[in-house]
Amino acid sequence: MISNVKFLKKRENILLTALALFLITLPLSYNFNSISAIFIGALFFVDKPKKIALKLRELVKNRLFLLFFSFF
Repeated sequence: MISNVKFLKKRENILLTALALFLITLPLSYNFNSISAIFIGALFFVDKPKKIALKLRELVKNRLFLLFFSFF
């Protein structure tokens, strides 16, 4: 139980670091920005299959996500 909590905190720290890197590199360089975006996308899919399905269902329900998705 305790190791699971430590893993989740470690995962949160990795995701927050990737998000910070994405925001910092946004005005600086397209190369680093795209690398951090791909890393964030990969972190989205590194989870249990049930949680991934839940995440995808929540995304489809989100109208703002659908709007942005329709542009790309």
